[in-house]
Amino acid sequence: MYEFLSRLTEDINSFRTIQGKEFTDFLDMCFQRSTYFSLTKATWARSIDDSAKKELEPFLIRELKTLKWYGYDYSKLPKGFPKRVMEVNIYHARHEAKSIIEKYFSDIFLNEKKGDVLVESNQTVEDLCFFSKNLLWLGTVSHEIILDVYLPDEVVKSSLLSYGPWVYEDVKNKIINLESFMKL
Repeated sequence: MYEFLSRLTEDINSFRTIQGKEFTDFLDMCFQRSTYFSLTKATWARSIDDSAKKELEPFLIRELKTLKWYGYDYSKLPKGFPKRVMEVNIYHARHEAKSIIEKYFSDIFLNEKKGDVLVESNQTVEDLCFFSKNLLWLGTVSHEIILDVYLPDEVVKSSLLSYGPWVYEDVKNKIINLESFMKL
């Protein structure tokens, strides 16, 4: 797994991202190599605009309700804690869907640009993930500024390294197989 080194300092507001033309190019690479992508329902108080979600509906395959998804595991909460069910939408990875993501978001962590500044989006979706066939190969956790890539091939590796600093870790336990959630 390659982890994007997004944290510049301990300051939560200081982070590196993939934005602008690099974001467009990065999405091109992701959509070209993906069969599906997912977005998770954002549960933040500021998440009130469902325009992106509505525009993506023609590409929707399935809505899942789950205790586990990339970067989250609410199935292992201590006794007495309420289980949090996540809502995850699975979409066909089509060029038209990519255009919708670019319309509403300005970087890989699904922030938007106001003037020259990235700000948290008020859209009702977050945590963009990509799947090659049924296997997750790229996962994000938007509000934690996490981007991990499980390389599907060497071509992605050479392209990927041009988008910023990455560190390699020998981790495979976060990979999601969609077959365990649904029949595609």
